[in-house]
Amino acid sequence: MRNRILFSGLVWMLLFAALAYAQYDWLMANGNRELSAFVRNEKILQPPFEIVNDVALSAKYMAIDGHYMGVTWDKYPSPNIAELVDLASATVLWSYEIPGTSGVAAVIPALSESLLFCSGYHSTSLYALQRATGAVKWEKSFSEPIYHKHPILDGPRLYYINDSLYCFEAATGVVIWKQKLSWSQMTPAVDDSTVYAVSRPMAGKICWAFNKFTGAKKWEVENDGFYLLTVDRRYLYVLDGSNVVARDKRSGKIARTWTLPPNYAMDAMFPSAGALSDDYLCLCLTDTLLEKGHMVTVRLADFTMAWDHESTYKYGFFTPAIANGVVYAAEAYGSLWGLELASGNVVFHDTTVSCSSAPIIANHALYIMTGGSLRMYANPKTGVDEKPVILPEQISLAQNYPNPFNASTRMTFHLPRREHVNLTVFNLRGQAVAELANGELQAGAHSVTWPAEACESGIYFIRLSAPGIRLMQKATLIK
Repeated sequence: MRNRILFSGLVWMLLFAALAYAQYDWLMANGNRELSAFVRNEKILQPPFEIVNDVALSAKYMAIDGHYMGVTWDKYPSPNIAELVDLASATVLWSYEIPGTSGVAAVIPALSESLLFCSGYHSTSLYALQRATGAVKWEKSFSEPIYHKHPILDGPRLYYINDSLYCFEAATGVVIWKQKLSWSQMTPAVDDSTVYAVSRPMAGKICWAFNKFTGAKKWEVENDGFYLLTVDRRYLYVLDGSNVVARDKRSGKIARTWTLPPNYAMDAMFPSAGALSDDYLCLCLTDTLLEKGHMVTVRLADFTMAWDHESTYKYGFFTPAIANGVVYAAEAYGSLWGLELASGNVVFHDTTVSCSSAPIIANHALYIMTGGSLRMYANPKTGVDEKPVILPEQISLAQNYPNPFNASTRMTFHLPRREHVNLTVFNLRGQAVAELANGELQAGAHSVTWPAEACESGIYFIRLSAPGIRLMQKATLIK
């Protein structure tokens, strides 16, 4: 009997591992703006806009996950601050002073279901903070100070470059693998199988590709430039000298080349400032002769320039965001633009802002930091309420929150259409301990709380079943 129970538990664990991994979509859309700021599934956000919220908030860099926003900012000259904000109420839930930091905040945070990953200027450590409390879950120290290098969250893994390229287990901070690199400057780019990095010109002019699961090197090529690093299904896009090149992801060989216009260069203030859609690559460039910022868009079909939009300010643009055929570009300390992706025609322009961050698209809304406040725009015909309904293309089950938990935890799942669903919690022996939902539900987001006071500490599996699909998440109860 005991062997049968152990076997049953093993089967459930293997089943969970397979299903949970399958749920980890690569977050090239809105999960990580360093790789791409393209929100492919956004079909509602469209100018004309109204300002639907404008609340006092300090933030330099932002990351949004549902209705929560992680931010980093600085009490200049020190220290840098990390915070978690409830967007529905515009309330700061907690604040954390990042040790050893001074100067302007320079690290974009990353948000998982249970953690906020952050660091700050001059710090030598990366921190994982618990979303529920702001307490430090784990910390990793490095030999080099942290400047403009941002954590890359990829499902259960976290990639980061400092004295080496690291692959961490996101939940624990355990190093899965690391590769010693010679002064890699850029935040890495990641796709479904590979992580890419480039070095500073004075450190060998190298571009690398590594197996993202094992760290094994796939290829290494000479590359003269460490600005721009983004990836799609076929190519890795990177600056090489005065050219933007598309490198074949399998070999690193140059497949396409686009030469920058005379006197143009990647913006040194915002070296990762680029956004990639299915059909266009948007680049933030600077005319070094006239000292003007430019938003330049390249057609991926033939790798030629589609249009060039000049900034009205001396400074360039922050990393842009793309959704529904429009690219949103924020001038550093200037106005906010919405430009048609295909033509460059202006469809939205707000001159009342002084942008201090890159724009973020989430919850059918456009967010921007301006002069000490968070401003949110939405289309008046569609609107955005405090809990907007987001209709995904397929059923999804989010990680329960908080996790680990004590006494109770909340599960959220999304339905693209009206479905008959069952949400049940199982223990390691495969026994159902709680049925949280069973019936036909409307399309949209649904949240259910599991009161687990009567259950023992341990690992449980939350299973969402619907016709033709079964999803699962692992929950840890600690008493």
